[in-house]
Amino acid sequence: MRCIPIVPLIISLLFMNLAGADEIPFVFGNESLDVASLDPSEIEELMSSSELLAGVPPIVALDENATIEVAAPAGPGARGATRTILLRDIKAEINSKIDVDNPITRKKAVIIAADYPGDHTIDQICSIYEYLKGGWHYVPDPRGIDYFFPASESLDIGEQANCAGAGDCDDFAILMATLIESIGGTTRIVLADNVSGAHAYAEVYLGTLDAADHTVKEVVDWLREHYATENIFVHINSDNKDVWLNLDWSADNPGGPFYRAEGHVILSIRDQYGKTPLQLPAEPRPAAKRVTNTAENSPPQIISLLPDLPSPQEEGTPVTWRVSAVDEEGDSLQFRFLHSGPGADWVDKTGWTDSDSWVWTSTENDVGINEVKVFVRDGPDPIHGDYDDSKKAMFIITYPMNPGGSSSSSSSSRSMSSGSTRISGGSFSSSSMSSGSMSISTGF
Repeated sequence: MRCIPIVPLIISLLFMNLAGADEIPFVFGNESLDVASLDPSEIEELMSSSELLAGVPPIVALDENATIEVAAPAGPGARGATRTILLRDIKAEINSKIDVDNPITRKKAVIIAADYPGDHTIDQICSIYEYLKGGWHYVPDPRGIDYFFPASESLDIGEQANCAGAGDCDDFAILMATLIESIGGTTRIVLADNVSGAHAYAEVYLGTLDAADHTVKEVVDWLREHYATENIFVHINSDNKDVWLNLDWSADNPGGPFYRAEGHVILSIRDQYGKTPLQLPAEPRPAAKRVTNTAENSPPQIISLLPDLPSPQEEGTPVTWRVSAVDEEGDSLQFRFLHSGPGADWVDKTGWTDSDSWVWTSTENDVGINEVKVFVRDGPDPIHGDYDDSKKAMFIITYPMNPGGSSSSSSSSRSMSSGSTRISGGSFSSSSMSSGSMSISTGF
């Protein structure tokens, strides 16, 4: 499951129409902080001081009349014809693929969420996230075309290909948003760009911190406990304190770390309707069903697979992966770490070992979206042949930046020019901000 555009679409955003409020990235940790009582400047100060949010800027909201210049990819080192459209037109195009009125998408969403009955509950959202993340197959778009699959079409492909769905990351985001909207949730899609390429991901609305009866903190605490993670990543609107949960496929769970990007565009989904906040599960979520291999032995279960540094990181940065696993009998455990780079097959990096960690130092071939997988076993009779349980995680590697701010890659699509930084075929010029323009690329 990867999203690596060869040559991304290029979008130039003319900031002549700003909507005003920022979307501030924020991390809910284990501190007892009353976020609802903070003003926007205090929230932004917390963002600036967080090591987990280094390189993750606020998103400046754009008016829908902002002008967008789009150039289609045309193969390595080339650009297709450009077209100038309005932000609202891209929003309309994406929204046309959110086919919640199609019985196929509605039926699939209900089937996935049916194990967790309730009224707009967080475990219903998690069931959809886990279904898609665990079964999505990445397939890129054709050269010269950025193709958006309707959600029902992605599901149909998945049915025929025996997977959850197939396509690139904008197709994944569209399907994620559609399934959640089909059971009453509120979503949006974020288009993002950095020096290594472009990306798209969905977010789901948790609620607003200004509401007297909001359950945002309770839902976040549930996520932290359920996924055995300390931190949950969200965006908080500086104007109305709406909170949006990250649902990126590169994260290990809902609310995982953000994709780091210099440019963002927010596309609201079905915003003619009111937003619906999420609630705690109606009933305690049942534990995952486990299959034992003998009457005397229960297999180990992997709780988490986490890196010591947030994604993305620059090429060559050592990243330590650590697995947390439990075994009812307290048996000694063995682990095996595998890695799959962009477009590459799985490679065994450790063999079976007693160590629960592996240090990965990436190379230029790893620039893009990578996957790391770990297996665990506790004895000579594993339930899956040679292992008892497994878990996967994704991690993004970018080209390293020189002190002057330019990528070290020699590729012409990531080179420095006078007064501007090339970003995957687009450009961001510090001098251009005064004239009201910024360029980012999307290839999703």
